[in-house]
Amino acid sequence: MTKIKNWLHYWKNSLADAERAEIDFQRQKHFFGEHIDLSNGHLPCEDIKVLFDLEECKLNEQRGITKKDSPEWQSIEQIDLIIAPFVLQPLPEYQKYLRSTKPVFPFWIKATALPDGGLRVAEDHFPVIPRSVLAPSANENNDFIFSHVDTVDKATQLDKSEFEDWNDYWDFSQKVFKELTEQTLSSYKAEYYSRIDRTLYFVPDEKFTPSTHIIKLIENLLINESEPPLIKQIIETPSRKDNKPLAIDHYMDANSLHLGQMGCDYPLSITQRRALYTFLNAKDEKVFAVNGPPGTGKTTLLQSVVANYVVQSVKKDEPPVILACSTNNQAVINIIESFSKSNSNLPFLGQRWISSIEGFAAFLPSNSKQVLNGINYYKSDDSSNLSALDDYENVEKSEAEFLAHINEYTNKNFIDLTTCCDFLKDEIAAIENTLTDGKNLWKDFLLQIHSFNTEFNITTSSSKYYPTGQHDISITQLKKDKDSFTDTEGQVINYFNNEPFFRKIFCWLNIKSSLEKRTTEVRRLLRNTPYKFDESIFTNISKILNAIDLKIQAVDSTIHKATNWVVWKGLNQIKGNPPISEKELTLREASKTEKTKFAPCYLYDELDVSLRHKAFWLSIHFWEAKWILATKDFLNDDRKENKGAKGRMNMWRRRAMLTPCFVSTFFMAPRFFFYSKHAGKTDADDNLWESPPLEEFVDLLMVDESGQVTPEVGLPTFALCKKALVVGDVKQIEPVWNIIPKVDIGNLIKHDILKNANDPNYLFFKSKGLLASSGDVMSVAQRATNFIYDDPRVAERGMMLQEHRRCYNEIIKYCNEMAYSGVLKPLRGNSQKALLPPMVHFHVDSNSITKNKDRTNEKEAEVLLNWLVQYKEKIFDYYKHVKDYNNQFENMVGIITPFSGQKRTLIRLANSKGLNTKLMKIGTVHALQGAERPVILFSSVYGPGDTGTMFFDRDNKPNMLNVAVSRAKDSFIVFGNRNILDGKTTKPSGILAKHLKFYEN
Repeated sequence: MTKIKNWLHYWKNSLADAERAEIDFQRQKHFFGEHIDLSNGHLPCEDIKVLFDLEECKLNEQRGITKKDSPEWQSIEQIDLIIAPFVLQPLPEYQKYLRSTKPVFPFWIKATALPDGGLRVAEDHFPVIPRSVLAPSANENNDFIFSHVDTVDKATQLDKSEFEDWNDYWDFSQKVFKELTEQTLSSYKAEYYSRIDRTLYFVPDEKFTPSTHIIKLIENLLINESEPPLIKQIIETPSRKDNKPLAIDHYMDANSLHLGQMGCDYPLSITQRRALYTFLNAKDEKVFAVNGPPGTGKTTLLQSVVANYVVQSVKKDEPPVILACSTNNQAVINIIESFSKSNSNLPFLGQRWISSIEGFAAFLPSNSKQVLNGINYYKSDDSSNLSALDDYENVEKSEAEFLAHINEYTNKNFIDLTTCCDFLKDEIAAIENTLTDGKNLWKDFLLQIHSFNTEFNITTSSSKYYPTGQHDISITQLKKDKDSFTDTEGQVINYFNNEPFFRKIFCWLNIKSSLEKRTTEVRRLLRNTPYKFDESIFTNISKILNAIDLKIQAVDSTIHKATNWVVWKGLNQIKGNPPISEKELTLREASKTEKTKFAPCYLYDELDVSLRHKAFWLSIHFWEAKWILATKDFLNDDRKENKGAKGRMNMWRRRAMLTPCFVSTFFMAPRFFFYSKHAGKTDADDNLWESPPLEEFVDLLMVDESGQVTPEVGLPTFALCKKALVVGDVKQIEPVWNIIPKVDIGNLIKHDILKNANDPNYLFFKSKGLLASSGDVMSVAQRATNFIYDDPRVAERGMMLQEHRRCYNEIIKYCNEMAYSGVLKPLRGNSQKALLPPMVHFHVDSNSITKNKDRTNEKEAEVLLNWLVQYKEKIFDYYKHVKDYNNQFENMVGIITPFSGQKRTLIRLANSKGLNTKLMKIGTVHALQGAERPVILFSSVYGPGDTGTMFFDRDNKPNMLNVAVSRAKDSFIVFGNRNILDGKTTKPSGILAKHLKFYEN
């Protein structure tokens, strides 16, 4: 087996293990038993018989056998069960305070069942605790915490390799339960929940798990002889290079590659442009990593990449298929919404010419997912809110709309779409040619003024040729100089024509006195020229005239090149020049402030919001016309788009003409990019079909929030794609790892990746981010990319976005010091006129309590909410005019706490005080993932009596407090006991203490 196949097997195994910790029985045949005593090792035989029959039929159907009397029919002797000894039901009086009112099954045991209902110890026997009920939890809809991941890891030390009998296993299960909860299995209680002794049992089926489609993709990849190129590069990282980002003196070359820009409100920042231009210039780079700290514009970068693909594809006449993925539905919804909110200032052009479609992205959810209104979507059963587009009536309507719009825009009379496409393609090509011309004219101009400066020994900073700054050469001054040289040339000729006869003779004879007189006369003539000539040539008319002519040519050429550049700028309504140094670029960028509304101030910026934005919309309309033509062909084709490889690819290309970006979770994406392949017949002569993946079909995979994606979940999808742009931040929210290290090491050994538990390669693979118990896709991409950032403070490989404009400078200063070594460039400014101070701590003299492995502090929650009620009206009045908040108080404030228990307490008390907790974000940092609020309130929970490392200081990692603080645009306000914050330490909380202003409550 190859190395790549080993890793694929390992990821599949890891997914299966993780799924066993997320149990969904609703779609499977299951039974409830009342008051079953599992210590007896027996379940009702009539229930077990039903499960045996179902499993036997399923096994044979997979083999193409449908008839029980067939000689090929295969019987089974045992089945694997999973059993929940009890269920927890939320108490009715507390349900209004809980996000979820569903019953909870927190503890499961595994068993092998015999046909008579007898139970035997399963081979994989350690009890299963759903990851969603373990702390730390990323699921904001989960209110119940059963235990902690670290406690589960510790409990695995109780594991045994062999058991004498079922009673021995049952005793073991009870010991594990007590280790996890500090309660006995028979008497377990949980606050807000009632215990019901109903036993649930069923046969787990992988095809009903969230990872089903990833596992199926991996199984197909394992069958193939070839290895997916992207995955191969990620794992092997052959001869990785240490390339630097594109230098600014090469930006103008990359500028002509940057053809499209989605929005017109703001141009790219310095490091967004550096990342984009490096990406565009690195055509052979298969995995490109971009580190995106909070508030640095990751979404804008993704929009720019998509816009560029859309424009570039027009020349190839093939629409791009772009897949944007992340780990959960909220993250992908954030992407979709950002692709629906781009504004345009282009009359007629900057709007859809087909009224039935909005935005540039489509969601690929599960068939059962309820999609928000206004979001384009396609489901795997081919249902879609865009499906109505694919009928004759709509196509005819779309064509009429399109022609009306293009004729209004052009003031022409187009009557067929093919001609429209040709026109739009020419317009787009003209913009590309304009950008190329600009590049060439600028380079010619730069070379010429360098030559001119050298020729005339000019320093631009103090020269009359550059009155407004470097490279803004004065053509008026050049013309004056040319006139001066021309006049002087005439005077020199006139002098020599009229020079006294004997002086000419004596000069010819090299008589010193005559030569000196000639030199004096020529010096007088050349005194007022713009250039100081070498006096050694003053006695020779040919040398003098040649020298003057060279100066005239230099000035003339400079006038010509400068005029060409100025004319090009004028024709394209460009005012600024490209900065040619990092210093100049930084100074220009710093001039973009809130007061100037971050208006463009140099050429690259101006092109972003003008020509590139126009090219994007021209391309959108080009593909709209192509979609109408392609859909006509589709409707007139009797076979339509079949489900074979070619048919499925045609379907996605046609869909991409309207929505070039498809957005999905990693769990669902593999479900969509497959095709049907005939695989023989059943014993009833029915067709059997396989569903292989469309490997290397997607033009670009964009991974957002990649630091939250575990490798076994994210990396298999790379096989579907030609190239990957991975954006994320390993210093923000970490993944929820579903595999504990002990199990992970066992899987690595099982699949021949490690030799034994002490294999030093474990630490190597861990450092690459490849492990299911500790890795993430961002770390993997960092180590696979061929680029390193040109700043010694940046340890991570890949590009880095640095300009931060979300938070006031005082707020992001903390994150910058604590997590980013000062790399971020705060550009919003200080909070001079804000309603509330930027970084505040209100002391609450209280301690926390721990219940069911979860921590709460009711007094602290009460103080926080009393303050919020007191300031509610002031906050609302201050922010109600801001469009983004929709005149809604709940969009102005968020509440963050480290613990789910405190979240429940806050919600309960907030409800009692009349606050709308259904709309307000209250929870752990995951509640505000990818979001922001003007005011963030933070409940720290701990008191001075609490022992051990505080959760937000664990392993000295910056992640939790980095995310919490950076959600606050204007004010971050901590409520808690000030004695837990020691400003003398370098822990995240210690650094926070140095940035807070403390008040007694």
